[in-house]
Amino acid sequence: MNQQPPPENPYAPTNTSTWEAGFDPLAGDDEAIRRKYLSHEASVKSIGSLYILGSIFTVLGGGAVGIGLVAGLASGDLGAFEGLLLAFASALYFTVSAVHLFAAWGLRKLAPWGRIMGIVLSSIGLLAIPVGTLISAYFLFLLLSRKGRYVFTEEYRSIVAATPHLKYRTSIVVWVFLGLLLLALVLLVVGALAGVSV
Repeated sequence: MNQQPPPENPYAPTNTSTWEAGFDPLAGDDEAIRRKYLSHEASVKSIGSLYILGSIFTVLGGGAVGIGLVAGLASGDLGAFEGLLLAFASALYFTVSAVHLFAAWGLRKLAPWGRIMGIVLSSIGLLAIPVGTLISAYFLFLLLSRKGRYVFTEEYRSIVAATPHLKYRTSIVVWVFLGLLLLALVLLVVGALAGVSV
């Protein structure tokens, strides 16, 4: 006589061995995966937005140096060496601006090369002690973390394309912080231009 196995208990605790083996209960559910990573995706894209902002101010700086160069040459106050130095500085401003803009585009598109550029720029930004160091360290955390690596994969980009209706809602605190940061940058540029004019 064959003995039947006891019926399964529907209230028994779930075996977690599959979780430990790497099983992802969200696999196959694009919306659930997107919701899980949406906040990190938005944070990464915000790095691109800040790079765009930095690019704008760098262009303004390069333009200010260029105007100073033209005015100095027109008035005859600049020698050849000073003129060459200002021309180099202006070109450097515009080059840095272009690099930041290109990196911003890659980050906003979640392109793998954008992540690499972000890592390089953030690593250089660590030298801007103390504020730049803290901000760049946070950027590196976002880009080098497990979630950061995943949002730049082809798989995640296809999930983004399949779930265009999911949008991240930025909190009012973040908007206030960005507004204060923008105000600080404007005051910094105005102060620098005022110092040059004097």
